[in-house]
Amino acid sequence: MKLPIKMALLQRLNLPKSRSFDERAERFRERGAVGLGCEEFVSMSEVPPFHEKILPRSTEVFRAPQLNELTQTLKSLLKKRNFEELVEVSEKALDHLATTPHYNCLLRHFLESIIRAADLVPRRLARVEALELKPLVKQELKTDTVEWSEDFIDLQIGVLKLANVLDERVSGLQAAGLPLFCQDLPYIPKAPISAAHL
Repeated sequence: MKLPIKMALLQRLNLPKSRSFDERAERFRERGAVGLGCEEFVSMSEVPPFHEKILPRSTEVFRAPQLNELTQTLKSLLKKRNFEELVEVSEKALDHLATTPHYNCLLRHFLESIIRAADLVPRRLARVEALELKPLVKQELKTDTVEWSEDFIDLQIGVLKLANVLDERVSGLQAAGLPLFCQDLPYIPKAPISAAHL
């Protein structure tokens, strides 16, 4: 399958799920889950400026990361709702990718998304705890917030292997200095403390 087709397929597969996430998040926000489904994302205005000149040729050889162990670990931590360790494992994977900055830009993008979303969960729960709500309503809101975040993070984990395939497809061009994906996607940092409304 050609690269543009795979990219279009990745986007198309996510559209129905995105609509579902939006609808669920809106219901939660109405009940007090401030920021849910908003702070997980960064503006596309943060995409790096386009550069006509190519980058210096990479001296590193592209090696596709082996993701089986990583994805299994992330899914296991997600199932346990261990969001803090999920962040740590994802950050270690990012640190490893940093040694070859020309490559793995799409994979890096999704790992950054996982980190941001997982980092927000305990902060959101603290926000819900501070709300003046009846105990039962507060617990329901906590449960809903965690379940939404779990599903969102699981979606990101699920596309890591496809991102890896697409990165490998463009690695030759990236090695030559063409910043495909790297120049098309914004950096996703952890959300600032204020974003979780603590």
